[in-house]
Amino acid sequence: MLMFLTTDEKHFHFDEFRRESVDYDGEDKNVVIPACIDGMEVTSIGPEAFWNKGLTSVVFPNPYYEIRLIN
Repeated sequence: MLMFLTTDEKHFHFDEFRRESVDYDGEDKNVVIPACIDGMEVTSIGPEAFWNKGLTSVVFPNPYYEIRLIN
């Protein structure tokens, strides 16, 4: 089993109403999304959360997330 070090939640902007990560402002290019931010379960990723960030990889924790896409 692979283990990943979760990226610090302070680098994620979080919409508590939708329980959605809406932006990432960290420097890491390999991101592991935390299962909870501010004690609330993250259930989706916003359509522009990682837009133009130059990331190499993004790892999602269990359970499965909703990933919203830009139309």
